[in-house]
Amino acid sequence: MFFKVAFLATQLGSIWLTFYWVAGSIPTALVSSSGISPESNVWAFIGAGGLFLSSLISLMSKALALKATFRFEKVILESGRIEEVSLLPGDLKNGVKVLLSLIDVTVPILLIVSLVVFWAIVNPYSILVIVALFFIGVFALKRGVNFSAGKYVRTGKRARITEYLESDEHNAFYKIMMLPSYISAVTFATISVSIIASVLLAKEILASGSLYVDFILIATAITFLQMRSFVGVIQRLGAYKPSLSKLNKIAGYAAKAEEA
Repeated sequence: MFFKVAFLATQLGSIWLTFYWVAGSIPTALVSSSGISPESNVWAFIGAGGLFLSSLISLMSKALALKATFRFEKVILESGRIEEVSLLPGDLKNGVKVLLSLIDVTVPILLIVSLVVFWAIVNPYSILVIVALFFIGVFALKRGVNFSAGKYVRTGKRARITEYLESDEHNAFYKIMMLPSYISAVTFATISVSIIASVLLAKEILASGSLYVDFILIATAITFLQMRSFVGVIQRLGAYKPSLSKLNKIAGYAAKAEEA
């Protein structure tokens, strides 16, 4: 979680610095403390270096998150109940994929909550918009998961290789391969509209034009961009529903055993 927060903070700082370098208005405090001219290309390299550093931090975050899922697998396998639900190695793999997706969206959710609190303080009327967006998001998430689950339901028998092309199995495989693109298209369309609308609204509310306001505008835009993490969650929650049901049962048994 620490590395996820560090990744977002580094990314935000780098984009903010690059934005001000292009505009030729590097903050005076940074110029005086570093001794680097505001017009110097060094600021561009610092911004690019920050973005590269954020990618390394993201890599470290994923490695630690994957290591954490090993502990979950250990709990499941040591529960002594895997035979009852016919658990397969593929079910564990699917569970790990879902856990990684959930970890990926945790920090963006915290960032969203932070901005919600900020806007609620700055403009209480924004709560009405936020509540409306929340219910729309929950509805869209539920429909997306159900849509994904429906595409992964296997119907009919497997086709022989000579009959594979144009068979139901082949068509189902094509639809599954296209599924992430469909979800991404809808998600990014929503994100694009949300970014423009939120930035324009924020610009009207915070019309002072200070560095603080510009930082909040950039943070708001980046927060909406983080919503792309929900694409993987929507796809995997639907695709791995049977595996998650098995893991949920075993996790419930393990929890009860611990309480006893």
